[in-house]
Amino acid sequence: MIDQTFSTIFHLQTKDGFNQAVLDNACENDSPETAPLLGGPPECHDEDTKVLNKRGGRGQFLKSCFVLSSGLFLLVVAFTIIQLGVLHQYVYYVYYKKYLPNVTYNSGEKQKSYCNNSANGTSAEEQIQNKIQVLASQYMIYASLALYIPPIFGNFFLVTLSDTFGRKPFIIIPIFGALLRSALFVIGIHFELDLQWFILFLLIEGTTGGLYCQITVSFSYIADITEKGDKLIFLLVIIEVIGGIGGLIGTLSSGYLIREFGFVLPSFISSLCLLAALLLLGVFLPESLPPECKSRSKRINFLSKFKGVWEFYISSKNGNGTRWRYVFSLLILICVQFGIQGRVNVETLYELNKPFCWNSVLLGWFMAVRILSSYIIGLVLIRVLRCCVSVEFIALVGATSHMAAFILEALAERTFELFLGKGMYYILKIDIFLKNQLMPVNILRMTCI
Repeated sequence: MIDQTFSTIFHLQTKDGFNQAVLDNACENDSPETAPLLGGPPECHDEDTKVLNKRGGRGQFLKSCFVLSSGLFLLVVAFTIIQLGVLHQYVYYVYYKKYLPNVTYNSGEKQKSYCNNSANGTSAEEQIQNKIQVLASQYMIYASLALYIPPIFGNFFLVTLSDTFGRKPFIIIPIFGALLRSALFVIGIHFELDLQWFILFLLIEGTTGGLYCQITVSFSYIADITEKGDKLIFLLVIIEVIGGIGGLIGTLSSGYLIREFGFVLPSFISSLCLLAALLLLGVFLPESLPPECKSRSKRINFLSKFKGVWEFYISSKNGNGTRWRYVFSLLILICVQFGIQGRVNVETLYELNKPFCWNSVLLGWFMAVRILSSYIIGLVLIRVLRCCVSVEFIALVGATSHMAAFILEALAERTFELFLGKGMYYILKIDIFLKNQLMPVNILRMTCI
C-alpha cells in the first residue's frame, strides 16, 4: 500500500530532517537545519518555533496521533476494498456477462471463477475469454489515467498550499473526493450503468488529489507535531504499519464480501469507512500549522508555488556537486514504481483468466500475502541487513529479488508458484527502502554542503 509517493518523503524530510545518527554520518558538522528548502514566513524558520506545534502538550499530541492514524486506517481499508477488490473484478465481470451471458456466476461457498479452466473448454470459449481479458485491460488503462494523472499536477499545488492555509483542509478534500467516488460506485453498480460512467467517477477522485495527496499532507502533519529525530522516524513507521494492517483487512474482507454479496455491499462498506474517516478527521483533528507559519497574504500565486516545488530539483542554492545523487535516486525510484504500480492491473486480470481462474477469495488472500511479506518480513529483514551491509548492496539485492519474482510469476502455471513469487517479490520492499534509506541520505548530503 497503497504504496506511497516519493513526494511524501521529500516534503517531510527536507523540512524536518532525519534521524540524528544518519545526519551525523551525512554531514561534517552537527548544525541543525534552520529553514525549509522551499521557503516560508521568516518567523517559521527559527528552530524555537517548534514549541508552537506542541502548545497542547502531550495529551494533544497523543490525540492528534490517534485521530490521524485512525483516519488513515479507515481510508486504506476503503481504498483497498473498492480499488483493489471491487473495481478490477467488476470490470472483468461486466465484460464476462456481456460476451458469455449463458454462463452464470454463483455466490456463496461454491462460487465459480469467471473462466473455464477445464479440459472441456472449447476453443471458441477460450478466444472469448482472451477477448474479455484484452477489453478489461484496456479499460483499466483509462481508469488508471483518470485516477492518477490529475493528482500528478494537482498535488504540486495542493500539498504546497497546505504550507499556507494549514494541513487539515488538504487532508479533508481528498477524502471527500474518495467518498463521492465510492458513493457513485454504489449507484453505478446497483443500476448497472455503463462502464464509461465509472471513468468519470474516478476522475472526480483524481481531481481532488486522491489517496497520495491525503497521505502526503498527513505525513506533513506528523512532521509539524513531532520533533525531528528518532521520535519522528518511529511515528512514521507506526503509521506505515497501521496502513499495512488496514490494507490487510481491506483485501481479505473484499474477497469474502464479493463472494457472499456481490459488488454493491463492499462498495457501500467502503463508502461508510470514508464517511467515518471524514467525520473523524473533520471534527476531532486539530490544525497542526500554527497561525504564525501561515501566509498573511490572501492572494495565491500559483506560478510561484509551482516554481517553489521545482526549485529543490533545479536550484543551485543547495547541494552543489551532490544534487545528481538525489536526482539519480529519484529516477531509480520512478523506474521501480513503473514496475510495481503498473503490474497491479495486469496481475489481477492474469489471475482471473487461464490457467488460474481465481475467484475473489483467492485474489484477496494473494494481496494479503503481498502486504504481510512487505510490512512484516521485508521491513524486519531490511533492519537486520542494515547492521551488516551497505544500503547500496541492500538495494541491489532487493532489485534482484524483484526481477526473480517477475520471471517466476510470468512462468507460473500453478497457484502455489504465484504465491511463492509474491513472497519473493516483497521480501525486500525496494520502493520503501529507496524512499526511506537511500533518498534521505542523498538529501542530507545536499542540504549539509
